Amino acid sequence: MVLNAASYWIGQGDAAKAAERVRAIDITALPVVDQAHRHLNLASALLSCGGDEAGIEALLVAAEAALDEAASDPYATAWRVCVHNSRGDLALRRGDAAGALQHFQAALAGGASYDAATHRRVGDAMHAMQDDDGARQAWTSALAAAHPDTPLAAQLRARLGS
Repeated sequence: MVLNAASYWIGQGDAAKAAERVRAIDITALPVVDQAHRHLNLASALLSCGGDEAGIEALLVAAEAALDEAASDPYATAWRVCVHNSRGDLALRRGDAAGALQHFQAALAGGASYDAATHRRVGDAMHAMQDDDGARQAWTSALAAAHPDTPLAAQLRARLGS
């Protein structure tokens, strides 16, 4: 599974290798929802390694189009949450904290309310908007949802000073 290999390389911190693996996929034979997954994996890899914003945006647009086409697929909702998170990450990178917050809140509303990383993203956007109380509340929610022995939990504890 090339997509699993790409996820592995993202987890190892080698986004360039992940992007290389994802680009090698011939998506024409894939079901539409898997095409969206491929676009999202590549966008995530490019976001991780500081890739071209226009290219990332094009991948997210392609993912959304594929998800619109595959709306009845049960995975489409989960992948749409990923699109919102990726769009929020891209907005933060561009300095648009308010736009990022809208995307992260849409991800939470779309089913990511359990996701510690999405709550962390909300906190990051609020912090960028100088809403320290809101950021602290979001990071506290993220820490409550995070497994205690993960790098994310350690990062959150450091942000919260605990």
